[in-house]
Amino acid sequence: MQWSGTALEAIKAVALYTGGLMTLAAQSEAVSQVGVPAQFAIYDSGKRIEVYFAEGSTEVSGKAEVAFQTAGGDTLRAPLFIVKPTP
Repeated sequence: MQWSGTALEAIKAVALYTGGLMTLAAQSEAVSQVGVPAQFAIYDSGKRIEVYFAEGSTEVSGKAEVAFQTAGGDTLRAPLFIVKPTP
């Protein structure tokens, strides 16, 4: 996946939260969400980021979320919809 923006060099970690993990966490506040860490590359003078999700992490169709952790400790969240490829 690829996103555009500004000052993206401030991103220090990326994680994917799938629908299954989000549903489990919503059922109980005691359950903390655990994202699947993703590899990423920032380029074009900090204006673009490309994220590489781990094999198998996008196999569950449905609503997901990508969390971008900044060096300052902020988390930026972007919705992502995972769909099955058409045959």
